[in-house]
Amino acid sequence: MQMQKMNSEFRGKDTPTDVISFAANEGDQVGSDESYIGDIFINMDAMQRQASAFGHSKKESFVFCLCMGCCIV
Repeated sequence: MQMQKMNSEFRGKDTPTDVISFAANEGDQVGSDESYIGDIFINMDAMQRQASAFGHSKKESFVFCLCMGCCIV
């Protein structure tokens, strides 16, 4: 439920999502000397459902969500 609330508030989409991420400094170049680039939130329930639906392990599904979150940041 928290993911749907964040998705609605920050993206204007009133639906749950599997991953949502926020850049630390919007518009700044990634790859500067700072190690903190932002936050990634993964919906563990959605991640586990996707693992079952696609025949992946939970670890594979988690890594996929994590990678997607990094691409978005």
